[in-house]
Amino acid sequence: MRLAVLTILLWFASPANTEAQPQKYLFTYLGIKDGLLADNIFAVQQDEKGFIWLASNNALQRYDGQRFLNFYQEPGNPGSLPPGGIRGMKLDKRNRLWLLSGTISVGYFDLRTFRYTPVSVKDAPGNDPQAANALYIDEDDNVVLIIVGHGYVTYDENTKTFSSKKNPFAIPAGWGPLYFWQDRMRNYWVGSHQGLLKYNPVKKLLSYRDHNTEGDAIIEHFGYARTVVFAFLDKSGRFWVTSWPENKLHIRSFSPADNKEREWFPAITKALKGQYFEMMGISEFSDGSLWMAGINIFGKFNDSVTAVEPVFSNASEEYSIRYDNIYYLHEDREKNIWVCTNKGLFWFNPSSQVFRSIANRSVGNTTSYPNDVTGFLETKDGQILVSTWGAGAFSYDQQFRPVNSAYVDRTSQPGEG
Repeated sequence: MRLAVLTILLWFASPANTEAQPQKYLFTYLGIKDGLLADNIFAVQQDEKGFIWLASNNALQRYDGQRFLNFYQEPGNPGSLPPGGIRGMKLDKRNRLWLLSGTISVGYFDLRTFRYTPVSVKDAPGNDPQAANALYIDEDDNVVLIIVGHGYVTYDENTKTFSSKKNPFAIPAGWGPLYFWQDRMRNYWVGSHQGLLKYNPVKKLLSYRDHNTEGDAIIEHFGYARTVVFAFLDKSGRFWVTSWPENKLHIRSFSPADNKEREWFPAITKALKGQYFEMMGISEFSDGSLWMAGINIFGKFNDSVTAVEPVFSNASEEYSIRYDNIYYLHEDREKNIWVCTNKGLFWFNPSSQVFRSIANRSVGNTTSYPNDVTGFLETKDGQILVSTWGAGAFSYDQQFRPVNSAYVDRTSQPGEG
């Protein structure tokens, strides 16, 4: 046998799996006591100088890693933030911080002069002053205002207004967008009550159910989908769709390469132990990892075993995360992931965490044993044996899954058998 270094933290050289226990990440927390003006943080962006900008309901804050600089709506000051609260924030390549507030009220905040410039919206589709709206900036730095369920308008740099005349394509009648996104190949994807729509700007082709002009495999496959609220193409070529047909949530991925679809809702429900959740979106980070977030849900997709590794809200642990709702995820230049929640702002760096804590368990037993670890050994056949103070010994494979072992008999261990 080879003696391993005694430690409470076990290092993983292999990916996690369905039997391995969820990774515990170390989060840094920023709350009201640290200078936040509100616990509800809706969005985060990082500017070219590295400053972090935070949007809460009634204020904008700049964070330099130590201090906050605060900006508010000031009556009588036309260059201050607009009334109505901030409900969306996006940073374009010209270093303009676009803010969405009130009802179809949009403009940008100059990060050099700290002045806000309102922008008028012409011919807004739907003529519905109560319609929800969202901001989006595409791969070519076009700023798009989506009027949910009705249509969209695009910012015109010449007229300094939002107008449908600058839209790259027209959406068919009845296909008002619930979701709007552009992939790396610059194809646009629109989710609507009618289903999924694609526009190819190179070929200038619009494809959707019963009108698949490009013969697109994704459009063909998801022809059945209705009320599409999220669509995403990951770096592996797999396409994700979240839909709510007949008030039932579906989370599906489809790989055109092998023509395989997977429904993820059961796996997520199992990982969350049956807790109610609403997934608002999926984010892919620079290391290729895919993370989901929303109401009562935050976790990482594990492709090696087609499973989900949840990160639970835990108020009792010092470096854990706490949330009911996660609004937004943002990766900065240092690969830190900023997590915007209703309980403050958290950040962590999953790619830099090479240690993982393990709660001892035995085969077929969900009970965890918090007893102190006194040592562990790796056998010639690759098993890892862990001794504890008062709970006996445990045996694992190389991925730290509990296994039956010729070296350890759990039937004679304290509390078992």
